[in-house]
Amino acid sequence: MQPPLPPLLLAAAFFCFMGAPRAQTVASGTTGDCTWTITGSNTNDLTFTVSGSGAMRDYKWLTASNDGYTASTPWCDYMMTPSYASYASGYITSVVITQGVTKIGDYTIMNLRASSITLPASITSIGTETFNSCSLLTTIFCLNPTPPSIVGSISLFTQQILYVPLSALSAYQNTAWWKNFASIRPYTYTITYNANNGSDIVTSSLHSYTETKMLSENTFTHTGYHFTGWATSPTSGVVYNDRQDVLNLSATPDDVIPLYAVWAPNTYTVAYNGNGNTGGATVGATHTYDAEQALTSNGFTKTGYRFTGWNTKDNGSGTSYSAGQGVINMTTLHNGAVTLHAQWAANTYTVEYGYVEDDASGATTSSAHAYDEPKALSLNGFARPGYAFAGWTTNP
Repeated sequence: MQPPLPPLLLAAAFFCFMGAPRAQTVASGTTGDCTWTITGSNTNDLTFTVSGSGAMRDYKWLTASNDGYTASTPWCDYMMTPSYASYASGYITSVVITQGVTKIGDYTIMNLRASSITLPASITSIGTETFNSCSLLTTIFCLNPTPPSIVGSISLFTQQILYVPLSALSAYQNTAWWKNFASIRPYTYTITYNANNGSDIVTSSLHSYTETKMLSENTFTHTGYHFTGWATSPTSGVVYNDRQDVLNLSATPDDVIPLYAVWAPNTYTVAYNGNGNTGGATVGATHTYDAEQALTSNGFTKTGYRFTGWNTKDNGSGTSYSAGQGVINMTTLHNGAVTLHAQWAANTYTVEYGYVEDDASGATTSSAHAYDEPKALSLNGFARPGYAFAGWTTNP
């Protein structure tokens, strides 16, 4: 049996196993048609979550529960201001209201110690004095394109900023209570489009949070390459297609989201033409832009001729390539085609002249000939006594 670990090592092993403290449910209950929970691992940094489909109930002026005011919210002891520190069971520093909740009840989050809150698009009504004494609250995000109705009165602070859907900006600016915010801004973010080695200038499009909008159509070009989509970094793969509908790429107001064009090298086909061949074949091949590749070996034959290379014109007036040459970027077109024509040179041969008779004499100069080119044979220079020259034969 191995001896036990020393106490210090045991403590270290236990800590590594347990890891960081996990959030726990501190309190929970129902409110109207909804449920509420308070969670967190630190009583001074708790999260209050309201979820469900429907309205929260209304409450009265929020005071500590043991201060004798029974109509206060069940979570009031977690929203106490510093003056009620002796009553506080902890402090709620963030609020999550889920989509589906339709009404925030009277006095439900007064004294909130959070700096921001998001009201989902399902919120259509806000109770009286909901934001009363929320002195730390500086930013409210209201996602309903129609300004929710406010029952009774609402205490607002001059430092608060209200973010609303872009399409609803005018409605909020001209609706009672809402128009009293220090600043009403569109809840938008900007997408910038980067050519990423392509050509053209950087463009951008403005998007409103919660509103679906199509990405701008790509206008960039990249010689020898075709556009395949948008990436979120210069070296990553496609995340969004061209003109794709997108929603909520950022929840940060006035954020800038850069997208980068993704390019793929064009491919093209090199086809081979026999250009008067009498036999054989040469199979075409697919080539990729910016990648060198050898031309296919010639498989054509032509009687009386020898292969000398390839040319982009059948008459040899274009660009010439040698047999098996490594080539690159023969065209910039995607799915383009290049045809190479076999070039032929006529075979040459020599005609030699002789005689077999012992009594013949003289000499006849040999002659050079090319296939398919007519040419006279050399004049006979031989003589034989008693005979007249009648012509030439390939057989003695």
